[in-house]
Amino acid sequence: MSSSLLKARSITGFVLAAASIVAAPAAAAPEAIVEPEVVRECANGEALVTLDGTGSTLGAGFSLLWTAPGIVFDDPTSATPTARFPLGETPVTLSVTETPATGPVLTDTATLLVIVEDTTPPAVSATPTPAILWPPNHRLEAVDVEITVADACDPPDHVAVELLDVESSEPDDGTGDGHTTNDIQGAEPGTDDRSFAVRAERAGPGRGRVYTATYRVTDGSGNATQARAETLVPHDQGGGSGGDPDDLEEAAQQAEAAAARAEADYEAAKAALAQAKADLALRKKIAQAARKEAQRLRRAANRAH
Repeated sequence: MSSSLLKARSITGFVLAAASIVAAPAAAAPEAIVEPEVVRECANGEALVTLDGTGSTLGAGFSLLWTAPGIVFDDPTSATPTARFPLGETPVTLSVTETPATGPVLTDTATLLVIVEDTTPPAVSATPTPAILWPPNHRLEAVDVEITVADACDPPDHVAVELLDVESSEPDDGTGDGHTTNDIQGAEPGTDDRSFAVRAERAGPGRGRVYTATYRVTDGSGNATQARAETLVPHDQGGGSGGDPDDLEEAAQQAEAAAARAEADYEAAKAALAQAKADLALRKKIAQAARKEAQRLRRAANRAH
């Protein structure tokens, strides 16, 4: 074999080896991938949130670190850490770092916003004392209203209570009610007024009088619920007063109806709260499934490149 042929083969082998070296794929750079926002509903002043960094670069030589101001993660180096977040917005940073055996340390970061919101109105009941006024002697009687509040995020002492109005089902000076006026006194609408006075009277030809105090309770996020406290002046108590037993029965039914309405308001608010939590849980599952599918497609696209 001639020396020129050997030289040509040697040069060709060198070129092929060099091409092979140039064509070798570069090591994957670290990439931090997170969803831009995570929204959760508040419960007891906070929300338990599990973050998802599984779309980032993972594997040997790569490390993850989650950080957020004032937040303690169960495992800040996990791809799916869990932590309790307060009401409001909290920025979170995921850092993905590659520490190769040789060469520089490379880091990529991504930031997301955890939003804990309160969109559920408080459950409220309003209970007057007394709930029934008797006898109808035209005297002013003090009424005290107890407000009971259950809110998804705020404690009971962190909600705003406002008296909207106190109304009577009969006019002040109606037929057969003693010719008195100003039957509601001391009520201050627009304030947290839970004590006022109403007159123990009702119209003679009527079926009894109902005083209704309407309250609005607003939590710290602006969600509001109205509740009513009803005090009844029955037409007749019956018994020794010589009244008709039918009137006594009707008075009892009116009082029971007032109590039932107050209880129904409270139960409806509680049911709305439970339904809202169930809806949020379902939406969370749907969002998680959509996120996993997006990550699967992202990984498939990266492999195709």
